[in-house]
Amino acid sequence: MPKRITITTSDKVNLDAFLFEAKEAIKGTILLNPGLGIPKEFYQKYAAYLAEQGYSCLVYDYRGIGESGAQAPDKKVINLRNWGIVDMVATTDYLYQKYPEQKIYFIGHSIGGQVAGLMKNHHLIERFIFVNTTHGYWPLFNFPLNIFSAFMWYLHMPITANLFGYMPRSLTYRGIKMAKGVALEWAAWSRKKNYIAHYFGKNIPTNFYENITQNIDVIRFEDDPIAIPRTVNAMMAYYKNAPIKMHAIDPKKSGAKRVGHSGFFSEKLGKPWWDLPLEIIERKDDFPPMPDWYKR
Repeated sequence: MPKRITITTSDKVNLDAFLFEAKEAIKGTILLNPGLGIPKEFYQKYAAYLAEQGYSCLVYDYRGIGESGAQAPDKKVINLRNWGIVDMVATTDYLYQKYPEQKIYFIGHSIGGQVAGLMKNHHLIERFIFVNTTHGYWPLFNFPLNIFSAFMWYLHMPITANLFGYMPRSLTYRGIKMAKGVALEWAAWSRKKNYIAHYFGKNIPTNFYENITQNIDVIRFEDDPIAIPRTVNAMMAYYKNAPIKMHAIDPKKSGAKRVGHSGFFSEKLGKPWWDLPLEIIERKDDFPPMPDWYKR
């Protein structure tokens, strides 16, 4: 069973988190950063599996998701950019202070890899692994997802978030309840050709994308309509000085019916698929080849 903990950020926002501690043969720690609108509970089985393999794992809800930030002293700080600027910094610091002798590995699902370049303490990360991390500018997607995305960013999300004061789960948005500030900023980024970069020097005064020089491994599933080569490459272009290795996986050729955008973390997939990040971490060469079972 995980420990349910609260991590308080530098701006006094409480983040709800689960800590799965490795009991034997501890190999390192993993910060597991969820996708946008996906609660930490979705990742519990995978986090528990990582702990069984010797990696203490912290998975948490960003501010504006679930219970995180529900009692924030200033609602203005509940926005998307602070997921990277503040929340990832706080959770990384927590692992560094609790396990000072252990290396920290970063697994970011979707948005988790997008905003990693906003972390000022990125130097504490040994290696980054991104799963289906993409640029969010809507014209980059193929038809009909591009049309659906335009509807979401220009109409549905701004209207709904302003009307209700938050973004509720619906037929078009499948995530859990999302704070208004997060939803509106997500829509605003996705309407801009330069996405996050449009706001560099504005409400994002400092970023660290070009400062990251650690290895980045990007796992992309070819049945994910979001993580297509064009959107993944556009996002990885932010990390100009990092060695980047792409792992493009066709689930049908690898023994799975469907993985999509979030299926990798589902208990329905499980081992041996879940071992891929560990294969990447534990092999000594900078960029390990794909395991044999991915090539069937």
